[in-house]
Amino acid sequence: MKIKLKSSLHGKLIVMTVIPLLILGMFITIYSTWKLTSILQAEVKDKLEDLCVLLGQRYDARMPGDYVLNIKNGTEMYLTKGGRDISEAYDIMDGMQEQTGIDFSIFFYDTRMATTLRDQNGERIVGTAVNSKVLEEVYQEKEEHFYTGVDVHGISYFAYYRPLYNEDGTCIGMIFAGKPAQKIEAMIYKAVLPILFTVAAAVLLTAFFCLRFASRLVNSIGKIERFLTNVAKGEFTESMSMDILARSDELGNMAHSAVQMQKNLRDMVDKDALTGLYNRRYGNLHLPKMMERTIRKERVFTVALGDIDFFKKVNDTYGHEAGDEVLKNVAGCLTEAVQGKGTAIRWGGEEFLLVFETEDAAEAMERLQGTREKIRSIKTVRGENTICVTMTFGVMQLRKEMDTGELLKQADEKLYYGKENGRDRIVTAMRGGQP
Repeated sequence: MKIKLKSSLHGKLIVMTVIPLLILGMFITIYSTWKLTSILQAEVKDKLEDLCVLLGQRYDARMPGDYVLNIKNGTEMYLTKGGRDISEAYDIMDGMQEQTGIDFSIFFYDTRMATTLRDQNGERIVGTAVNSKVLEEVYQEKEEHFYTGVDVHGISYFAYYRPLYNEDGTCIGMIFAGKPAQKIEAMIYKAVLPILFTVAAAVLLTAFFCLRFASRLVNSIGKIERFLTNVAKGEFTESMSMDILARSDELGNMAHSAVQMQKNLRDMVDKDALTGLYNRRYGNLHLPKMMERTIRKERVFTVALGDIDFFKKVNDTYGHEAGDEVLKNVAGCLTEAVQGKGTAIRWGGEEFLLVFETEDAAEAMERLQGTREKIRSIKTVRGENTICVTMTFGVMQLRKEMDTGELLKQADEKLYYGKENGRDRIVTAMRGGQP
């Protein structure tokens, strides 16, 4: 049962707490990454767009006039603006690249005529062609476009392309502003990383407390389970853990109910239903333990076996209901006799066993003298009849060499001796019982 509890309840609590937390953490991370990526991409787009416009404006200010494609020596092409070679104004493009970290290019139709981009040898990659998709969407359709993964000379770029116009409104090419996607992704990763750590820390911390709570909850339930298991085995001396009883929640209520159930079961099993005294089963189970504890601690230990005199006559004359009333009244006196000193047990029928755990035979006899007087004075009224009874006791003090059987045997012999020699007496010795 213990294994099943841990393998099922503990596992279910983990599934019900930790798994949803992990899912929530993943959702927050994914959403945050997406949202942050969208914001950064929008910022990059706006920045690249502004820089494209600014580059065009600076060229217009430095070289007023139209862009014109020229051919030198029959094959070499170069681009002029206002009659001046745009390569003369590389300081504009390079200066902006140095300040912003953004690369720039100016295209005539689909050919890169000026650029900050360089190859592995450090040469500007002029004369290279633009992506066909970009050519179609920007140059041919004359619309600005932002790309998050366009290939530029073998490298993925976040890029903005803007149509380039002459003064008469003719589209002659494009302006490009871009940054390697790897650098943008590094920026995104750097921005997302704190979120990842925060979410992970929150999930782990919450999971830790959930697991701790689940473990404590299962541990508490386990303690209640062990208590109930032992009670089911008849171990009515089992104690409920105080930390469970101190709880103010449902588990605390359950623990208190379990303790009450234990008490009720113990009373049902260990106590006589009529008199409320412990029964013979309890006596047979616990008397050896009492004796062993007494011998170990070198204390005195005395038992008194008592029997109501002529009780059968009471039942025969007045009925069993009257006899039961007499038994209950006598049991009340016997309970007072041992209060704080020992245990009263209904040994069977009208026979009772009194256990004095800290008194010797003389002390027990002195105590029983008063009890015998009280029993003699009891008046049980049944209709017009008043019933009075007496009681005889055989007292025996424990000796180290005795076992339970021998102790009870000698107490019974003294009781029998008292019965045979006048009743209504306390017998501590076989010769001369006490009247």
